[in-house]
Amino acid sequence: MLLFLYLFSGLIALIRKSGGISATADWLSKYIRSEKGVFYILWALIPVSLFLLSSAITYFIGAGWAAAPYNFGALGIAALLFLIFGLI
Repeated sequence: MLLFLYLFSGLIALIRKSGGISATADWLSKYIRSEKGVFYILWALIPVSLFLLSSAITYFIGAGWAAAPYNFGALGIAALLFLIFGLI
C-alpha cells in the first residue's frame, strides 16, 4: 500500500510539472462562478474518484488472492471506504 501511495504521489508530481493541474483549473474556472459552484464540482468529483481508486485497489487485492480482479468490482467501493475511514 505504501508503494502504491509513493507511485501515486509521483504521478501527481509529474502531472503538476507538465502543467496538467493548471490546465484543469483553467478549464473548471469557466464553470465555477461562486463558492456553491466549487462545492458542486467537488461533490461531482467524489464518485469519480471513488470509482477510479476502488478499481485500482481491488485489482491488487485480487492479484494477492490469486483471483480474477474483476470479481471484486462489487466490493470495490466498500473496501475503499473501509480503507479510508480506517475500519480495517
